[in-house]
Amino acid sequence: MPQLPCRVEGAVVEGLQLARSTGFPTANLSLLAFPNIEHGVYAAWTKIGTSDVCIPSVVFFGITYSIRHASERFEVHLLDGNRELYGSSLAVELVHFIRHNKHFSKAEDLQMAIEKDVADAKLFFTRVCV
Repeated sequence: MPQLPCRVEGAVVEGLQLARSTGFPTANLSLLAFPNIEHGVYAAWTKIGTSDVCIPSVVFFGITYSIRHASERFEVHLLDGNRELYGSSLAVELVHFIRHNKHFSKAEDLQMAIEKDVADAKLFFTRVCV
């Protein structure tokens, strides 16, 4: 099990924009160094720029096995809605491990897993924010 919480900071850079088609757009972070944690999906609190507002988020950290351009990525999906983040800096605190990284051979299976990840993260936040 990963050592949590784990804080990561980085600038939002343009990605392949594939997550937009799933209905769960992500901000791709450019990191100086990747965190020393397990690849997988996490619930996280995210701050944008110098804001003190913590936004519930879902983070994918790992190798994107399901696309042709496999590489290590750190992607953040804000649960409070879609917004333009290019050029912003994000401070992300991973607080809850959801699942390990997995290869999906079908896009439909990946879509269902993302939907479950988001539902699991929302459930986690309702339990800790009561």
